[in-house]
Amino acid sequence: MSSSLSTLETLRLVAPEFADVADDTVNSVLQLAACVMDVLAFDADVRAYAVALRGAHMLKLRKDSSAAASSQIASNAGTVREGDLSISIDRGARDGTGVDDLSSTIYGRAYLALRHGQILPLGGFSADSRAPGVSGEEASS
Repeated sequence: MSSSLSTLETLRLVAPEFADVADDTVNSVLQLAACVMDVLAFDADVRAYAVALRGAHMLKLRKDSSAAASSQIASNAGTVREGDLSISIDRGARDGTGVDDLSSTIYGRAYLALRHGQILPLGGFSADSRAPGVSGEEASS
């Protein structure tokens, strides 16, 4: 009997805020998440966790794609005005890292930490918590 969780179960555990999203929708997002990341960059034992974090990030962006998300995008833009001329620069597109959108959610930040080799606690993250980065055993408060 295997004790490992499926990617769907892992997402449900890590991101309980998406409990009301249908399994079919979550599974579709997880398939997309696996397509936009290098799953082989992760050890097999954390691969489902990485895909779940990336999928939760995508779901969070989808959920927040209202005015709040557009204000986040606007905050990445720098604008210079001279008289009637206005020039805007999107700082996220300019820096070339390709990870700016990942830093916009707790799930994306946790994914980035995992990608950089940090051991993360597996559990629900609150929307206002910072990116976890616990080394070794999960820290007890």
